[in-house]
Amino acid sequence: MNKDVIYIDIEDDITTIIGKIKASKQRIIALVPPRRTGILQSAVNIRLLSRAAKSADKTIVIITNDSVLAGLAATAKIPVAKTLQSKPEIAEIPALKVDDGSDVIDGGKLAVGDMAEVAKKSSQIMTPQ
Repeated sequence: MNKDVIYIDIEDDITTIIGKIKASKQRIIALVPPRRTGILQSAVNIRLLSRAAKSADKTIVIITNDSVLAGLAATAKIPVAKTLQSKPEIAEIPALKVDDGSDVIDGGKLAVGDMAEVAKKSSQIMTPQ
């Protein structure tokens, strides 16, 4: 299957890129951003690209080695490839580390916790029953 390769210029804004996607004759489009482009570092812009490609019945692939951009693309279900010849795949979204609770402080073991116990006992003594 043939694909169209669109090289994104630093000056291109999101509407220019979307226009290039819609104007392409191919169903598969490889987007090659420059190394330090700010336009694709926005989750909103990535979602706009995804929506524009879907509405034009096209599939886009972002060619990048940037892990941040790959993560953003994954949130919009856009495949990423490291080179034009490599197989595109949707990058894994880095999972958050689950806290094991070992850093939780038990306030009852602190001096402040002792003060709370003393206050609780003294309020029980002072409260008539």
